[in-house]
This record gives sequence, structure tokens and C-alpha cells, in this order.
Amino acid sequence: MLMWLISRPMALLQATLAHFLWHDHQKAEYYADYLATTLVGTKAMIKSLNKVSFGPQIHRFLLENVYSTEQSGRVIFEKQREFFNAIPQRERDRVARANTKELSRLDNTHPPTSFRVRFLLAHQIDKPLYHLSDEGWKCTDREMESIAEQIGDRLISNFLGETRGG
Repeated sequence: MLMWLISRPMALLQATLAHFLWHDHQKAEYYADYLATTLVGTKAMIKSLNKVSFGPQIHRFLLENVYSTEQSGRVIFEKQREFFNAIPQRERDRVARANTKELSRLDNTHPPTSFRVRFLLAHQIDKPLYHLSDEGWKCTDREMESIAEQIGDRLISNFLGETRGG
């Protein structure tokens, strides 16, 4: 009983520190969003936040494709790109609307997506620091093509580790 009484102030201190650390982490997420927005602009950043919210659809895609046949990383990478590009606009709009709900978030370490979008809209950046030309996009595509096998392999191993509890 004495040890329990002695531990209470330490438990309170730990909870207080965890709260302040969590608060700082949330501020860091907003700052990271702002820095990314200065590079690509508000519109592109909000579009990226919406794309990241397609986790359940990507999970379903991987479930259907990783176990269906023996796949190489390159095949999974290409199929995943095709899958994402084939998502209809109405589904993209639905996910964007879902992100406006107060509690919609990527995970517990991130602020709700609606708060992040409101923050970005309040700090609008229409002229980003960086704009990728058509030739730049082609160069990026070539670079992605050269590492498609590794990206696909990592996608598969992360998914399999997740589904097996690893």
C-alpha cells in the first residue's frame, strides 16, 4: 500500500509529460503540413491528404492481389498504380467528404484530417516554391520504374507482416 501511495505522484508526472509530448507532436504535424504546403501549394497538399485516406481501399486491393497468385514486387506495384488510377471520382469525392468529419484521422498520432485541411486553408499558399515540369514528371516516372520491384516487395512484406500480426 505504501509503494502504491509513493507511485501516485510519479504516475501523475508521467501522465502530465505524456500530455505535453502529445500536444507538441500534434503541433509538429501541423508544421510539417505547412512546410509541405510551401513546396507544393495548398491544393496539392489537400489532395495528398485525401489520397492517404484511401488506406482501407488499398488494404482490400492488397488482400485480393497479394494472396491470389505468386506476385513479383513489380507486378504488385504496377497493379496498385492501376488500381489507384481507376478509383472513380465519386469515390474520391466520398473520401474527401469523409475527411471533413471531425474525427476522421489517419491514426491517433495525427490531428483529425478536417483540422489539418482547415489549417491549410487558413494558411493558403497558391504559389508553391516548387513546380515539377512535364520533363520532371517523366524523369520521376523513370526513376520510380527503376525501383518498382523494391517498392512492390516492401508493399508486400509490410502487408504480410501487418496481416500476420508482425
